[in-house]
Amino acid sequence: MAKDFSKMSSDIMKYIGGVDNVIDIAHCATRLRFRLKNSDIVNRAMLEQTEGVIKTLESGGQFQIVIGNKVSLVYEEILKNNKNLTLGQEDKDSEKNKNVFDAFIATVAAIFTPVLMVMCGSGVLKGILAIAVSAGMSTDSGTYIVLYAAADAFFVFMPFLLAFSSAKRFGANQFLAVTLAGSLVYPNIITAINNEVTLTFLGIPLVLLNYHSTVLPIIVAVFVLSKLEKMLKRIIPEAVYSFMMPCIALAVMTPLSLLVIGPVLTTAANGLATAYEMIADIPILAGIIVGAFWEVLVIFGVHWTFVPIMLNNVSLYGADTLSSLVAPAIFSQAGAALGVFLKTKKQDVKSLAGSAALSGVFGITEPAIYGVTLKYKKPFYAAMLSGAVGAVIAAFSKAAGIGAPIPGLLTLPCWVGNGFIMFLVACLVAFVGATVLTYLIGYKDENIVNDSSTNAEEIMINKKELNKSIQTEKTIYSPLRGKMIPLNEVADEVFSSGALGQGVAVIPETSEVYAPVDGEVVLVADTKHALAFNSNNGMEVMIHMGLDTVKLDGKYFDIKVKVGEKVKKGDLIARVDFEKIKEEGYPIVTPVLVLNSDSFTEIQAESPKFVTEKDKLLTCK
Repeated sequence: MAKDFSKMSSDIMKYIGGVDNVIDIAHCATRLRFRLKNSDIVNRAMLEQTEGVIKTLESGGQFQIVIGNKVSLVYEEILKNNKNLTLGQEDKDSEKNKNVFDAFIATVAAIFTPVLMVMCGSGVLKGILAIAVSAGMSTDSGTYIVLYAAADAFFVFMPFLLAFSSAKRFGANQFLAVTLAGSLVYPNIITAINNEVTLTFLGIPLVLLNYHSTVLPIIVAVFVLSKLEKMLKRIIPEAVYSFMMPCIALAVMTPLSLLVIGPVLTTAANGLATAYEMIADIPILAGIIVGAFWEVLVIFGVHWTFVPIMLNNVSLYGADTLSSLVAPAIFSQAGAALGVFLKTKKQDVKSLAGSAALSGVFGITEPAIYGVTLKYKKPFYAAMLSGAVGAVIAAFSKAAGIGAPIPGLLTLPCWVGNGFIMFLVACLVAFVGATVLTYLIGYKDENIVNDSSTNAEEIMINKKELNKSIQTEKTIYSPLRGKMIPLNEVADEVFSSGALGQGVAVIPETSEVYAPVDGEVVLVADTKHALAFNSNNGMEVMIHMGLDTVKLDGKYFDIKVKVGEKVKKGDLIARVDFEKIKEEGYPIVTPVLVLNSDSFTEIQAESPKFVTEKDKLLTCK
């Protein structure tokens, strides 16, 4: 099966900038998640044209490629062909410029993504057992006891799993982190809690709490552990480090976790749950907020911030009502995609909408969002409205999901119990409502050519005009004064290989940078070293000023334009102190690339020579 994704994985790595541009890679249910050294060199246009890629976006410090429910197969193929890729390791240099919110989202995603599949599977098994009990299975039977152990193990020993993934994120020793989690739920500690025994540590009373099924205490404890490890590494002699570091770390972190971290974070978790309950006690408000805007959060990748709340609810109450409000939002996206499927007469749209609706029914909404509903806008609004109505009904049902699962057709058993029938009605209302609204007012085919009513002569004239337009030469002028060289002479394989597109390079001799085309500015890199334009005649042009100059963080670059601004060929767009850049040790050679090279049958470069802003560099045909 993996061989079907060989070319796709190869293209993704090519357009992402190669393995050398990847800090680490992970995936969730639908997306490849890369942390990149330089996202400016990613060829997003070619990535989004790659078969199987639904959408690309940047969120939470990650470059995300939306694939759908086959993402794991693509991920495996990428790992198979790129043995040197790192899986989810922390790179502090890459985090320096990340804002706190982005860093938080990236951290939550990294910690919870690895455990989601097991969590959902455990929740479904619990739901199936609940159905079996209602049908007559005895809870005293060996079969039930064994299967319930299998279903409940994840939730009881959740601190162990979160310790492992947290350690991977924070750079702590994973086995040490799991051992720390074990110390918090050690049998003697649990016995003391059950017997209400008073314990002290060095005369300080311990606040004894049961940390089985908890979420926040172990995550924060492992974060502190990672800092302690790094400090001990600097002060413990290398000869004894391998056993003295774990010894000291456990001796410090276990009492610290029981005395401070655990009680404080448990109090915070209780406060979080109370705040959520206050909102949940107003069903109409909670339903509208979650049902209408959940998929908006998914678009930006910030829905991860609610995963700890869901798991915290499971820890405190044994089930979670927030996921009950999310379910109608998910089914509404599937319904909107189905509405487009039923309405359209375009075979390509019908095929995409049908598969997106099917994925949505099983809880995977990204294909529906990026491929259908958001693309045509009105279906997305129809889904928001229907999702809100469904979520209000779900809020009144008081149904709660066992284990905060991803809502979908196969995970519905997780909600068996109080309010289950009303919850099913909520999901059905959201699904059917979005389907009907989309079919009636949310979508219509545009620009369908009816051959039987179109004049043949008119078709021929249109074809001739189209061919004439395609054959018209499109010119890119030099943005700099300096020596022009072929792209294959650039000492950076990402550029010289043509992975980002065909082009040439200029070695500048002055500081002025000029617009190479008439068009619109579509990219000004945060670090100011790269600019991109969409020309009025269809070229996507990027100027990358120097090599590795992203590391200068904008120093020596004075950009005169901003995203969305219209420019004319020859307009001054930047002043760059290339001499200072050279003194810092960075090459100043400046690639000029056609990012959408595949849109042209031929791209001709001028012969190497000294050029000014009035000279042609490239001709696209």
